[in-house]
Amino acid sequence: MGSIDMVCSGSLALLDYGCCYGLPRQATVACGYGGGVGALKAFGADKMVPVTSNYNHLVTSFGLKMMKPVFDLMQQLIDAGAVSQQQFSVDPRPLDKNVPANFLQNLIFNKIMYATQDSYEEQLRQLGLMNDNAF
Repeated sequence: MGSIDMVCSGSLALLDYGCCYGLPRQATVACGYGGGVGALKAFGADKMVPVTSNYNHLVTSFGLKMMKPVFDLMQQLIDAGAVSQQQFSVDPRPLDKNVPANFLQNLIFNKIMYATQDSYEEQLRQLGLMNDNAF
């Protein structure tokens, strides 16, 4: 796999990043999400650089049912073999079984709002989640 070197200036250019050649949608999200105000532009960066640490952190952890487009993008990454070369942790789960909740709260949160939590956690595992306690 090549080094990460994405440049976002007007048009998207992918330079030497082998796993993204079949993933233009994911590259567009990384560089141009939000109508051209991409992650790079949001932080005033000119390019993405290689990540050299052994461990990283992904700022996500919840399987909120309405986030289907995110789950679809993650599955495309998995299917293309574009998984993290570093293991990562994620933010805390949205629900903790040790926090008391009544029947209605459990029904709404577990069966409606976060109904896709288990399948999303499986995607995170496939992408490189450190372990089942890395939340």
